[in-house]
Amino acid sequence: MSEVDDLVRQGLTTTPALPGPGGVKGGTPAVPARPDNPIHLLNYQQMMQMPAPAWLIEGILPERALTLMFGASNSFKSFLAVDMACHIATGLDWHGQTAKQGSVVYIAAEGAYSLARQRIAGWADYHGVIPDKLYLIPLGLTLDNQKTLQHLQAKIDALSETPVLLVSDVLAGTIEGSDSEIEVIQRRLIGTRQLIERYQLAELMITHSGWSQKARARGSTHLWGSADTRLEVVRKGQAYATTLTVERHKDAESGASFGFSLKPHAFGDADYQNTLIPIIKGGTKLEAEHLSPRAEQTYKLLLKTIDKAGVQLPATRQRPACKAVRQDVFKAAFWASEIVASDKPDSKKKAYKRCLGSLKNSSLIRVIDDFIELAGQPDKVRQIRTEHLLSSAAVPDRQGHTPKECPVVSSPDMQPLSSSEDGQLTFLND
Repeated sequence: MSEVDDLVRQGLTTTPALPGPGGVKGGTPAVPARPDNPIHLLNYQQMMQMPAPAWLIEGILPERALTLMFGASNSFKSFLAVDMACHIATGLDWHGQTAKQGSVVYIAAEGAYSLARQRIAGWADYHGVIPDKLYLIPLGLTLDNQKTLQHLQAKIDALSETPVLLVSDVLAGTIEGSDSEIEVIQRRLIGTRQLIERYQLAELMITHSGWSQKARARGSTHLWGSADTRLEVVRKGQAYATTLTVERHKDAESGASFGFSLKPHAFGDADYQNTLIPIIKGGTKLEAEHLSPRAEQTYKLLLKTIDKAGVQLPATRQRPACKAVRQDVFKAAFWASEIVASDKPDSKKKAYKRCLGSLKNSSLIRVIDDFIELAGQPDKVRQIRTEHLLSSAAVPDRQGHTPKECPVVSSPDMQPLSSSEDGQLTFLND
């Protein structure tokens, strides 16, 4: 262990950590008790000795970080999480993306029996390899409680190999209170950072999307803002298909999107011996979809809105400099346009969501936090018909003001709707 590793582990551990058996595990000293003054100042040379950013799954799941996977019920989140965990545990590439092999601890706070005997067993049968480095905890843990956290540390310390990934499925099953209470989430995140610092592992935390804001995770905004990576899972209507999108990487390019079909797989004669296996469409990254005439109109309106009311965002480590517009400003412009002939709010909501989704899947835009950003100018964009831009559209100015003759409705009803979902077979609940 380097001097910096020792300083970081001592200085950033928020509470005394439980020593491993004999105080030493695998040649790495257990984390010492918190000193009287835990603060350490690192100079440049020491900073350069800190671990470099790296991936557990290339471009998707970063090492030593908190990743939040969110989506509506029955969107196949847990199937994707199990698939990721098993690929890492076996070292198999994850659908074309390199995976770093290592031990995985999976907290199954819901449906542990079906997860083990159906999903994990089915995955092993389908891929022809047993995930020997995958360890299951078949009950919920209150990881916002220090005593429970110490019990978990004791179990991890007893493993022959330090895990590289902890999966919490689901967040609500690993806290004592509500995920909307900031104090509860703060305590939970302290536990997460403590585990990351002690073991240099990553945590994949699974949760549901919000009730009114489907495009973000449910609960405290503190959790939303604290995640190093956010993965959004959206089911395609009622089909056995879903899309995984990198909604945000804190320190890498965001926006990658992967489309999956869920393939039924039977692996025995018993009734329960069946599951679904995620299969990436075409075996490659999700291809851009053809733009409908309405989506083309939406893209033209977006360009016009950005010209009149947009901003130039500076370059970051995640993306180059780009033009963007606030979501609420563009939504107001869309609402006031004639892209949707119907005046019914429900029709406008659905059309807005479909058109924005089509532009995202075509890699024309990124939707990050409060902004819609232009993501590029592929060849197909230059082929978009060049007829006049929607002259009837009311485009707000930079202050959000709209011409009086084209008033813009602004209400909670303007929030996009989620895809309709029906009841699923028992093994589909996630």
